[in-house]
Amino acid sequence: MAVRWSRPVLAQARLDSLTSLSCAQLAAGAASGNTTQRGVRESWTVTDGRNIKTIDVRVRVPRRVNELRYQMVIPCRD
Repeated sequence: MAVRWSRPVLAQARLDSLTSLSCAQLAAGAASGNTTQRGVRESWTVTDGRNIKTIDVRVRVPRRVNELRYQMVIPCRD
C-alpha cells in the first residue's frame, strides 16, 4: 500500500529538517530551494533577521487556486 503524504505533513517535514540545522548552516546554504514531487511544488526560503531566522515554506498543489504557506520563526544568536 502506497503512503500518501498530505500537504501539511510535507511542509512540516521541511520545517523540521531546516530547524534541525544550526543558524550558521541556515545562513550559509539552506537559504532557499525548491522541489517537485508528484506535481506538488514545494519551495522554501530562510530570511535572516536580528537574532532570528524566519523559515517560509510554500506548497503549490495542482488544481488548487491558492498556495499553502507555512512560517516558523526560530531564535538565533549570530
